[in-house]
Amino acid sequence: MPTAKARYTARYIESAPESLSEKAKCKLRDLYRLFSDQSSSNHGGGDFVGPPEMPWGEPTDHFVQVICAEIHWAAAELQEHKRDINKGELMAEHDDFLRSLRAALKKAQDRSPEYRRLYPTDVDVVSVLDHLVASAEVAGAKIPQLPKVRTSVDKAHTVLVEMAIRVLRVVKQHGIPVTATADVDMGRASPAVEILKVIGDDLKLLRSPMTLRDVIIAAQKSAPDLVPPDPVK
Repeated sequence: MPTAKARYTARYIESAPESLSEKAKCKLRDLYRLFSDQSSSNHGGGDFVGPPEMPWGEPTDHFVQVICAEIHWAAAELQEHKRDINKGELMAEHDDFLRSLRAALKKAQDRSPEYRRLYPTDVDVVSVLDHLVASAEVAGAKIPQLPKVRTSVDKAHTVLVEMAIRVLRVVKQHGIPVTATADVDMGRASPAVEILKVIGDDLKLLRSPMTLRDVIIAAQKSAPDLVPPDPVK
């Protein structure tokens, strides 16, 4: 039974990572206004304090700009993951490279004496190419021994947890509670879950509110500063 061909295409992916869309930024501004008002109300109307410095102007714009700066890493990391290839794809790339070297070696060996005189050089081209072919063959033999590549799902989850840590620190700095709650039946989610949902959907890290709740829990385990204090009894 034929197997699927490796997707190596001899082309390098050059597309630049993207930041959040304007639509997502508008949603974040709306969420910030809603949740900061709630935080202010929960603290008696006068105790809510934003970050000490807001170089991007109004608190709403500052909140969005800081988040955009933090998630730029996630967008770039996801872009890098698109370039990752598995062992089969790596072997296909190797075979293509080795064929090119061998073809160049054969052409160098088959040069006519007349062409050799037109192409004088202090370098022994044949010896150099022969060495490159041998080196490439050694490299190809190492491919089967390489560690197993993580799946795209595992990589995306790692990016999502790290992104959550960065974003939730911004959320906490702006006085919005960092809690991990989501109730699908009631259609409710904590501010932290809703903010991550907007960002994740925009970056094509599509996750349900329940999954994002678990992501926040994982982020809090890695970054204890994100764990909310125990309520005063």
